[in-house]
Amino acid sequence: MQQVQEDEDQQLEENEAAEAVRRKVWTWKELFDQWRRFNIDLAPKLMFCRGAMVDLLVQSRISRYAEFKAVSRLLTVLGGKLEYVPCSRSDVFSSRYVSMLEKRMLMKLIEFVLHYQDRADDYEGYKDKPFSEFLQKRKLTSTLQHFVIHSIAMVSANTPTEEALQAMQYFLKSLGRYGNTAFLWTLYGSGELPQCFCRMSAVFGGIYMLRTTADYLIVDDTNVCRGMIDSEGRRLTCKNVIMDHSYTTTHHEGIHSDRFVSRAVLITDKTVRESENEEVTFLTIPPPKPAEEPVRVLEIGHTACASPKGTYVVHLTRKSSSPDAKTDLMPAVELLCQSLEAELDYSCEKPKVLWSMFFSYQDKSDMSLEDLRAGQPGGVHVTGGPGCSVGYEHAVKQAKQIFEQICPGEEFLPPAPNPEDIIYDEPSGDNPGHSNKAGFEDNCSDELKPEESRSGNGHQFSEQEVHKCEDEGGDDSPTPEAAENVGKESSTKDENQTETVLVESISKECPQGGQEE
Repeated sequence: MQQVQEDEDQQLEENEAAEAVRRKVWTWKELFDQWRRFNIDLAPKLMFCRGAMVDLLVQSRISRYAEFKAVSRLLTVLGGKLEYVPCSRSDVFSSRYVSMLEKRMLMKLIEFVLHYQDRADDYEGYKDKPFSEFLQKRKLTSTLQHFVIHSIAMVSANTPTEEALQAMQYFLKSLGRYGNTAFLWTLYGSGELPQCFCRMSAVFGGIYMLRTTADYLIVDDTNVCRGMIDSEGRRLTCKNVIMDHSYTTTHHEGIHSDRFVSRAVLITDKTVRESENEEVTFLTIPPPKPAEEPVRVLEIGHTACASPKGTYVVHLTRKSSSPDAKTDLMPAVELLCQSLEAELDYSCEKPKVLWSMFFSYQDKSDMSLEDLRAGQPGGVHVTGGPGCSVGYEHAVKQAKQIFEQICPGEEFLPPAPNPEDIIYDEPSGDNPGHSNKAGFEDNCSDELKPEESRSGNGHQFSEQEVHKCEDEGGDDSPTPEAAENVGKESSTKDENQTETVLVESISKECPQGGQEE
């Protein structure tokens, strides 16, 4: 009798275990019915916690318009398995994958890199030599070299040592500012950041023409741009036009024509590695050969407002010399997920790909603004596109350079006033409702504090208003909207009456499994 009871208990436990691991089988209709819950970026980026974009958001107070979530998990592929990357002091000492001797080696390297400028003698002979040689000189094991090169410095083994030390220091200095992470992710996707800047521009009179395409430029006899013709045949007058290089007629043929960014977007039914809480995961897949490029993987889910509960959006990005993104990225997809062609295998721990898209675009991000503008009419400013970088550093640099060309001597994105800090002059004349001057008082300090996620899971960070008054009554921050990656923006006018028309890249939809070149 007792044996029968034990057998029944064991069977019950097995049934409960089977129920726990049973995965939902998604149908195409179920995915399509929830299409509004997906926020898919065509060029996703992360923010270094002490990077240029975070500093800009804090400085300008634009961060009040967005919410952020910590990238809580950093992984790499080592020995065919996904392993956690120890990068902070606590990670190093809690890691079970590295020995005590390796922990001491890694901590010594981290302490050196944080102050490497003051210890030039320690790397003087290796400045222009491959970073791997410098790490070998410090007697780091192959495992530690793997972590440092691919996931902390995020360079190649052949990168010059001085350049690699700078990249590694940039990463390490971002740790600890907003928790035990070096990166932040914008809720609803990277597309939220352009919307934040658009909202600030609208406060100061910026005008936006939605669902409108700029088809032609108007150029005078002196080869200076005077305006544009939109898709409705309307003439828009302006002194400056800012556009992505893909809009130019020449496309800079012959210049970096063999540089592409291969992209893949997957929707999966589970995470690449199970954990107690849902994570925002950044993963590096090292190349099989040192001369090749790694694959960067970003996995985001429901708590990051990227997809419905029970699904994940996985972004794969890689530099390439070929426009064939599917050939470039398929080995990485098959490493992380079940085969795209096979039926769902319940016994396989890998996630099942429910939907996929592969595409590529030319990479002109390394070109200077002068080279990008070559052959263009006066007043036309050309950007190099998003490129393949992890963060926004290059985008911020280009934006500042173009701003200085258009508005020399002006401050780039100065702090904006809070509505309650604006002081209006007394009404005058026959127009009592009009005020021709406004100012604001600076009476408070910067503050950034974590807030609870809307989904209630994980750590999420929101920039509070920098000038916070004692009599502040509630949160007047606009609620972030779902990110839209198809956009055209905007005309804005500064104090010198300089008009600028900004044309953003037009995102093209690809069919399921389609190829965009």
